[in-house]
Amino acid sequence: MRQLLIERSQLHAKCEAILNKAKAEKRDLTPAENAETELLISQMQAVNAQIQERVNIQNGGAIPEDFMSMIPSNARPAGQPKPSFQPGRQSFAWPGLSDFIKDPTSNGVRASLTEGGDLQNVLPGHVVAQFLAAYPGTDPLTAAGCSIQQLDSTWTDGIQPIITAGTAPSIFTEGTGPSSDESAKVFALALDSPKKIGFLSLPSEESVWDVPSLASTIGAEGIARLLQGRTKRVTDDLLTTLNSAGAVVTGDDDNYHSLLAAIASIPPRFSGNNVCWMMSRTTRTALLNTRDGNDRPILSADMTQLLGVRIVLNDYIPFQKCLYGDFGSGVFVRSAAMAVQRMEEAYKENGAVGFRFIQRSDWGFFSTAANASQAEQPVILLSPVDAGS
Repeated sequence: MRQLLIERSQLHAKCEAILNKAKAEKRDLTPAENAETELLISQMQAVNAQIQERVNIQNGGAIPEDFMSMIPSNARPAGQPKPSFQPGRQSFAWPGLSDFIKDPTSNGVRASLTEGGDLQNVLPGHVVAQFLAAYPGTDPLTAAGCSIQQLDSTWTDGIQPIITAGTAPSIFTEGTGPSSDESAKVFALALDSPKKIGFLSLPSEESVWDVPSLASTIGAEGIARLLQGRTKRVTDDLLTTLNSAGAVVTGDDDNYHSLLAAIASIPPRFSGNNVCWMMSRTTRTALLNTRDGNDRPILSADMTQLLGVRIVLNDYIPFQKCLYGDFGSGVFVRSAAMAVQRMEEAYKENGAVGFRFIQRSDWGFFSTAANASQAEQPVILLSPVDAGS
């Protein structure tokens, strides 16, 4: 039995090494690697069958808890935790999801993700959060420093207070009273209308059992798609709101002059170290030939800064438009924990198992509290950027 466990661990390590190599090189498996991976998987399945047979004979089908101590550390990849050797299972980087993929009762709960919907097996948010912490990805909203409230569990309504600009502060001598008081409106931005953002993955029933690292692949893609979906909706709504609020700098035929006008439109109280540009890759590329008054390029050599201010790429912003300002003071997002719903019957006829990632989010903006005629804005839209001038 000990030798079988060592053999299976070694087979798994070889398979994982092939997958990790392709992932690190950001490519698909070659035909030769595919063939080798399939061979390793079939060999692991054969070893699994032998392990199961011996376990059934010796222990009535149950693997003793101290079985893991029989596996020598040198039979596992360096730095990797002890893999799970339960019959018919493979080990994954994210045990919370990998166990749920193979067994919906493992780590899952019975819940409905829609009002009045049927109960389904759902992986709760706190388990998904473990994977999100282990595989952090930075979306444009986070990179720009938007105010994001990430809830630890299900959705709850919230209120974001926004203080708009007031009158000038009073200045008066000792013993006298103020002639006028500074006053500023406090706007309560309600974040109470969450939108559902979802992504559905449909692995085949065979891959659910046979493909190593399926949990890591599905988990990383599902979380990335939810963040992309949130970014797109927030970006679309922000552009609409800025237009409605008049928080727009109209560009002319001189890029350099237009960009300086955008910078000048942000008041000092929003002009700290948190300001940044946000634009698509195509708009950034179109600015490559733009130069300042001394014929110097306005983009840094690595294209990460524009006029000395960092650039956040967001391909949901249309070409020849860009945003500038303090996004932490201008964009407010509230998101519930992500959950994963397993759907067996809906796709069974197609030989697949559905895994739907879902998250509720709501958002609002400073420009909702006060338009440009009422208060200077922390974030503005520059449009158009006259590319190529």
